Amino acid sequence: MKKLKIFSLIIFVLFIFTYVIVDARAGWGGSSGSGDGGWAIWAVIAWLIYAIYEIRRRKMIKKAKKDLEEALKSDSTWNIKSLKEDVKNVFSKYQIARWEKDLTSVKHLMTKKYYEKAKKIMDKKLSWKINIIKDIKIHEMNLMSVRDMPGRDWDMFAMEVSASMIDYTINEKTWKFIRSTMPKRKNETNLSYQNRAMTSASEFKEYYIFIRYDWKWLLNNIKEKFSIVWDIISLKEKDLRKVLEQEESTDYVDDSVFYKD
Repeated sequence: MKKLKIFSLIIFVLFIFTYVIVDARAGWGGSSGSGDGGWAIWAVIAWLIYAIYEIRRRKMIKKAKKDLEEALKSDSTWNIKSLKEDVKNVFSKYQIARWEKDLTSVKHLMTKKYYEKAKKIMDKKLSWKINIIKDIKIHEMNLMSVRDMPGRDWDMFAMEVSASMIDYTINEKTWKFIRSTMPKRKNETNLSYQNRAMTSASEFKEYYIFIRYDWKWLLNNIKEKFSIVWDIISLKEKDLRKVLEQEESTDYVDDSVFYKD
């Protein structure tokens, strides 16, 4: 497990490092990125971003666990095993519904607002396409936020879902490959990329937000990104250090990001 965490850290830092080199943002100043000094600056920035990400994420998971324990004292339905089963059920059925280009089968599992939003997005993105989804697997789920409201209606929670699946899009008429969620490797041919995208599963994380209405958990939103990173990625090194100091010195957790559209 320790080796896996170290490996994940290295991969994340390399990802951020590559991101900032390719998509360097104004205001990160001090160096153009060339030479030993430039590489060192980018490495420090990548480490700072990862450190802030990990601290915030762990704090949020810790607070969610504490809030869940508190909620359980007065409401036995706040059961983590039950919550995960609800998420797993909705996650799997939602992927199948996307493949079928018809959310009717999962409409009863979603709030009216999110059903209309998801249908609008799907109709726009897949108007003449088919999203092929295979080998759906959930590897891990982490409770990220708990909001226990008075009574049983309007309770909310956010669950981080780490999963993998084969996911690519084809032309509905010609059945030709269009794109995939899997990133293309450097110097990889189009044919090789297509074959890999159509046969290999790619890993991803999504954040499923549920709200309770009439004593039933309903999917209220899905977020593809946890804004822990994206809120800070354009900051300068000195500002990142200030954020890191703040994160290390306080237990405060702002989970409102999960409940905003």
